[in-house]
Order: sequence, then C-alpha cells, then structure tokens
Amino acid sequence: MKNFLCLLFLVCSIFFNAQVAIGSSVTDHKGKVETKNFTQFLNSETIFVFPPVYDKSVYEKILKDTWTITPYKVFLYGDADLTDFMSDKYSFATVDGKIVEKNISTSIYTYFSFFTFDMKEKTKEIEKFLSKSKKKEDYDLFEKHRQYVGGFYLFQKGELVQSSYANSIKETSKLAQSEDIFFNFKPGFLKNYFQSVQKGISDKAASSVYDVFKTPELKKLQTATLYVPNYIGIKFNPNLYKLEDKERSEEDKADLFSKYEFKYEYIDDNALSEKILNNEDIYYFRYVRMNNGKFLNIVEAKTGKIIYSESIFGMSYNLKPDYIKDIKTAIKKF
Repeated sequence: MKNFLCLLFLVCSIFFNAQVAIGSSVTDHKGKVETKNFTQFLNSETIFVFPPVYDKSVYEKILKDTWTITPYKVFLYGDADLTDFMSDKYSFATVDGKIVEKNISTSIYTYFSFFTFDMKEKTKEIEKFLSKSKKKEDYDLFEKHRQYVGGFYLFQKGELVQSSYANSIKETSKLAQSEDIFFNFKPGFLKNYFQSVQKGISDKAASSVYDVFKTPELKKLQTATLYVPNYIGIKFNPNLYKLEDKERSEEDKADLFSKYEFKYEYIDDNALSEKILNNEDIYYFRYVRMNNGKFLNIVEAKTGKIIYSESIFGMSYNLKPDYIKDIKTAIKKF
C-alpha cells in the first residue's frame, strides 16, 4: 500500500450521512464511534487545507455559512508549514488518499479527511525522526497516528487515475493539489458534504460511505424535479492504455434515465452548485465512483440531508439505466 497524497503537506444520524464517513476513515466499511477522538476534535481548532482550484475567499464563504462546531483557519496548499500546527490543539481537514497495490491490480482512493493525531505516539515519532542524522526529505510526518472523525470520497477524473498508473506518487500528488481534478468538488457540493460531516460529528453518529438506505422523503420526488449534474453524463474508459472520461451522447444521457418515470433535469454542474449555495429547496442526484464501487445518493440541497443511498460493486465502471430504475422503484414505494 502506498500513501497517495503523502507529499502534500511537505510540498506545501445515519440517514444524514451516506457517502460520508463519521468516526473512521472514509475507506472503512463500517463507521465507529471513539468518543475520545470526537472530544479531541471538538476541542480543537481545525486547519482546513484546500487545493487552489478556487480563491481562498470561496472556501472561507462556504465554511462561514456551514461550519460551527470548531474554530478554524483556511489555507491553500503551500501557504503554510502545517507541521507548525501538529499538536493536540489542532485538527485537520484536507484532500487525502492512497494507492493500494494487490497482485496485478492497483486501486486509487481519493477523499477529503477530517482527523486529529494521537499526540502521545506522534511525539515519539517526531523525536525519532529528529534524532536521525540524515532526515528523509520525502518523509511524511502526517501519515501515521491519525485519528479519523469523518470524511467523504472525491470522485477523481480519468486524468488523475492515469497519473497514478503512469507517474510517481509525487507527480500524482502535485496534480491533485493543483488542478480541478475531482467531479464532486464544486463549492455547493462541498457545502452539503461539510453540513453532513458537521452533523455527524456533532451527533457522534457513526456512519459509512457504504451505508444503504431509503427514506420516506423520497415520496416528494413523485412531483418534485430531480436535478442531475452534467458530470453524471460522463463515461469512464478503463482501458489501461488510455484511461479517460468521455461525454455521453444526448441520446445516451436520455437512455440512462429512460426508466425513471418522474421529472428530472440535467443541469450544468456550476449552475447546480449555485442553487445549493443559494439555499434553494431542491433535490439532486449525487454520484461517486471509486474503482469498481459506485455510490448513488439523492440529496436535499438546503441541509445536505441524504434521502437515498445505494452502493453498487462489480465489473462495470459506469452507471446503467437499471440503477436509476431502482431509484424509481424506491420512490414509488412511499
């Protein structure tokens, strides 16, 4: 196993929280509650570190409108030496990830993590590191002894997946921290994710991105429009010689929702993000693919509440009409 974004720092209730992990790492299949971890986090100042995809003021506005459980500071990558904040007074919220190599397969996981450190163990590690006569320049002090309290998957574009296979971790890390490389990283999307993480941490309600459920609020979609961000219309080509994202044809996009039966509308990702930021009373379809795992949510945009959550695994790397049919079936049951 390799830490995917290890150089970033050196270079610079269950019905609410699906597609969001609370109490553990994002890649864990079951959420868990470690009270001491939540307590340490809630008594800290959170250091938010973002890629410079947007101006710092954009991130600050999102947090001003959503984040109330801890005081915080906001940085873009490279703007601060984060080792200055390595103590039990601080927590961290940042783009994160790892690459897992098993036999002949390689899996890349990308996510946004919220965590503190076990400072007793971290202090021992730092002392050992400082005692070395020759320090490794690429050694990552942020890798070990983390105590995760939350996070969510970031849906990587094909360019990042290709880089993970073709380039070094350092090069892939640089790409992730500097480019618009995730489909679900629009400001409005981040707002809803942060709302979910905050509620889960406040409630100390363990959850996993792999949770599956349906809520009675789905009945509202019998009359309300389901907004579908345009990135849903992207198909991923898993060919190892050319990993890429390809836009579906209009016919193919329509076919994807041919079994839905209720009102839906494809919408530009930025336009949907603005609707979320403007607190519009709408529902939208949120989708994340992580390797061969597909995570489907329907989100109520005002609060970030998830009213439908499904996890699908298998050889297919793309959405199919039958997956949308399952949403229709769930709506009709209420």
